[in-house]
Amino acid sequence: MNALPPIFHHLPAVLTISAFAFFGCGSSGSEDSDSDPPSCITIENSTEIEGDTTLDSDCYTIEAILSIDHGTLSVSGGTTLHFSNGSGLSVQGAARLQVIGDTDQPVVLRGTEGERGLWRGIYIDSPGPHQLEGLQLQDAGGDNWAGQPHLTRGGIVVGSDSTELQIMDSHFRNNEYAAITTATPDATIEVSRSRFEDNDFPLRFHANHLSGIDGDNHFVDNRTNAVLVHTDEPVLRQSTWAALDAPYTFDEIVQIKNLVTIEPGTTLSFRRNTGLDIDGGSLRVDASNAQPVRFVGVHDTPGSWRGIRFRNTPPAGNQLTHIEIHHAGSERWVQDWGNSQAAILVDQDGFLDLNDALIADSDYHAISVRDALLVGCEALRFENNHRHSVHSYEDDESCYD
Repeated sequence: MNALPPIFHHLPAVLTISAFAFFGCGSSGSEDSDSDPPSCITIENSTEIEGDTTLDSDCYTIEAILSIDHGTLSVSGGTTLHFSNGSGLSVQGAARLQVIGDTDQPVVLRGTEGERGLWRGIYIDSPGPHQLEGLQLQDAGGDNWAGQPHLTRGGIVVGSDSTELQIMDSHFRNNEYAAITTATPDATIEVSRSRFEDNDFPLRFHANHLSGIDGDNHFVDNRTNAVLVHTDEPVLRQSTWAALDAPYTFDEIVQIKNLVTIEPGTTLSFRRNTGLDIDGGSLRVDASNAQPVRFVGVHDTPGSWRGIRFRNTPPAGNQLTHIEIHHAGSERWVQDWGNSQAAILVDQDGFLDLNDALIADSDYHAISVRDALLVGCEALRFENNHRHSVHSYEDDESCYD
């Protein structure tokens, strides 16, 4: 093991993950190989690895949970770490993790057998910054690292609000629960040029982290092929949500309190009674002359999800151009106001510029407006909505007649 000088001072304060296919696993052969090569160095307890260490031999077998709390642990391209049942890697305190692989010489972290969830994965609970490039991670996610299993389980779990993580040109496959999970809303995470294949979920993220997912990632044949937004913490950062080859799926109502821009061609799907609540922030979609942005229910039945509400928003702050909304209107946004049940609700000093939109299969109104302003109304189309296309009150300014 070689001493590793400090090298992270000039890295960007983010974590980027890139995706591409890896076919080599160091000296272990193909990614489907289940046997350890005889040349593996066995690490039986965490005291055998300390910070400021480089792992650069062909092959290691890890039989414990390695816990690094200081210095930098660096893993060189061409190195394979085989993790036994229940083992894992925890990066805590002031420790940093650096993976330096590439297409020809990836860094492979995998189970000693090719069983989904055989080992625990990587837990990152330190500021970093951490950089993972050319990583191939598989067979992990078998157990949670802390309380609340839905937040601390996956191939990689980000556990600290102060973490800065950049992942790129990497491949995640055969991981139980999720390839990557965020346990806190304020970490800084970037994932780019990476491939997510045959995981339970590819990503389980807070809404604040969606802006760090680049459109050049690929999501293929995962058991649930969607980016799951798994908590209800608000979006506090100015964000752009990229068009992916998998939908964003929302498990809770998410408030938007800053500017969120959604790229053309994006699909957002919503579970029962969830939706987007633009409260003090702004939502912008301009898919003119491009693929529409689609807001749909996970289930294609009327009233599958709640819808989108605009309230307390900046004047001229919200724009929806060339969109589709399907299956909304499941519940009232305001319990004592029946007309608040709508695919789009604009109320409480809200503003919306809406054009070139299809709203279909709402279980109540398509649009409802009260104490708010609706403008635009060019090329609006309504299909199979249960009540009114647009419901508004006499004193409200609505462009729809």
